[in-house]
Amino acid sequence: MILRRLPMIFGVTLVGTIGALYVVSSKVLLHSFIQVEQQRTQDDVKRVIEMITSQQAALFNGLMDYSAWDSTYNYAQGKKPDYITADLTESTFTALNINLVAISDAKDRILYSSGYDLQSAIRVPLPAEFDNYLSQHALLRRHIRQDEPQLQFVMLPKAPAIVISQPILTNDGQGPAMGNIMFGQYLDAAMLQKFSQLSRLSLKLRPIAEIAHSPDLQRIATRLSEEAIVVQPLSPTQVAGYTLLRDIDGKPIAVLQAVNNRTIYQQGLVSLRYLAITLTISGGLAGLVIWWLFQQSVRYLTERDRMQQALQQQTALRQADQKYRAKAEELEQTLRELKQAQAQLIHSEKMSSLGQLVAGIAHEINNPVNFISGNIEYAESYTQSLLHLIDLYQQSCLTLSPKMQAEVAEIDTEFLRDDLPKLIQSMKIGAERIQTIVLSLRNFSRLDETAIKAIDIHEGLESTLLLLQNRLKLRGSRPDIQVLRRYGDLPLVECYPSQLNQVFMNLLSNAIDALEGETQDCEVDGADDLSVLNIQAEPAIWIETERLLDDQIVIKIGDNGTQIPEVVQKRLFEPFFTTKEVGKGTGLGLAISYQIVVEKHQGQLFCKNVSNGVEFIVQVPLYQSK
Repeated sequence: MILRRLPMIFGVTLVGTIGALYVVSSKVLLHSFIQVEQQRTQDDVKRVIEMITSQQAALFNGLMDYSAWDSTYNYAQGKKPDYITADLTESTFTALNINLVAISDAKDRILYSSGYDLQSAIRVPLPAEFDNYLSQHALLRRHIRQDEPQLQFVMLPKAPAIVISQPILTNDGQGPAMGNIMFGQYLDAAMLQKFSQLSRLSLKLRPIAEIAHSPDLQRIATRLSEEAIVVQPLSPTQVAGYTLLRDIDGKPIAVLQAVNNRTIYQQGLVSLRYLAITLTISGGLAGLVIWWLFQQSVRYLTERDRMQQALQQQTALRQADQKYRAKAEELEQTLRELKQAQAQLIHSEKMSSLGQLVAGIAHEINNPVNFISGNIEYAESYTQSLLHLIDLYQQSCLTLSPKMQAEVAEIDTEFLRDDLPKLIQSMKIGAERIQTIVLSLRNFSRLDETAIKAIDIHEGLESTLLLLQNRLKLRGSRPDIQVLRRYGDLPLVECYPSQLNQVFMNLLSNAIDALEGETQDCEVDGADDLSVLNIQAEPAIWIETERLLDDQIVIKIGDNGTQIPEVVQKRLFEPFFTTKEVGKGTGLGLAISYQIVVEKHQGQLFCKNVSNGVEFIVQVPLYQSK
């Protein structure tokens, strides 16, 4: 009866265990993706605030040209009556992209104030609310320095306005101040549209009056009173970040909303589906194997019982008794071996299924990505040919029919000619991004396949440099990257060759990425002397190897790029952590390298800043323990 119930008990236990593993793993995994999404959304909101701050800095620079100017100084003294028509013209408003201007004399009397409609290019009266603000507040006397990050807003019916004022001085910045001059710029829909295009986010301003009619926004505004940035999912596909804008008196005036797609969250859901498939397949295989072993065990146990009964009936026959006892002992030994084989088989099946699943996913993704990447070049060539054909047609047809002119204006061929190459370039970057992720998945799934061999480390370094030769060459404004070698006398090293080469590939690729875009104007004197490298030198990578006294070898790979802050160094080897721009890094390279060096080779991998750049140190033993 108990044996009959065992399959049911085992099945329920197996299903319950798999279900519990899935629930716990899904919560942990999805929570991690949500945390990454929240951090990215907060960074997006900070980028938008930095853009607004940069806009205020640009407004400040324009204001400084007019505040420290003899013409403005004389106008404030009443000595230049034609200042408004001769020096503060409509072109000034358009060039500086300003909407509000006010000038006062040394006694705080308003000498001139005006608004400007940038769309219609005409001067308009100041809004009544702003006029009252000027009369009731010492707004023109609120001066800030250029290095102050604080944003100065005044809430107006049309939109919040950035306002900056400075004292009126002479050309050489001398006083006494003859009054104050103020410039203002609306943070309106046009400005938000500009920021949206730059940040690739959907931006909205929600005035405080509008928040009063929305319970959701009220809850967010309440949280913003304690938090600088609040992140709130809007739907399974969109997430929003919120921050509070305050006027120059510190009162809340509006909530800035930045909406982005939940790509990280969607990736988490895809990962959960793969996890469920993996657990289901592993559990099914494990159940079949254990069920087979259970049936074998039952048969062996039944046979042993039968033999024991026979021995009890034939106690008089010593030879038969010894034979059956030996058989029973043999069956017991077989049962123990089966139990050991059962445990090993379960572990092997789980790891094999996981490796096959990851490799299969990488293979299935790689095929369509290679198809897309291979056809983008042709699409770009065909597009350039069509654009060239349009140019030839426009040059040969001096006059176009009204219908053709209307169509040309409608599709905006100039915009298409400028934007289409950018669109194709974005598709290229996306395809390369997916290929990088697929390569990381393949490398991760092959960590246990290679065997330990004694190899020449220098040959591995040189083969890796050969693969990266194309990236070391001249690119755009960046000159060729010099590779400086200082190889020590090393014996053959026992290691996993392909995996250690992958470490070299990741470190050298990161060094090249760090040097991309660096601006250098000096030359390296002495190609074999690594001490002369510095931040101002031409881009260079150095590789040093040496043997230590305790049967250890050290490989140092460095570059003369920007140094890495200590807070970033502490997280360099975390999975999915990257300092590269979105779409340029997976965050897996250094994590996999750390696993290979530390866990597979019992070595060390760390990073440090040196006087002339950054250096990664790989330390592994000459001989691997069996």
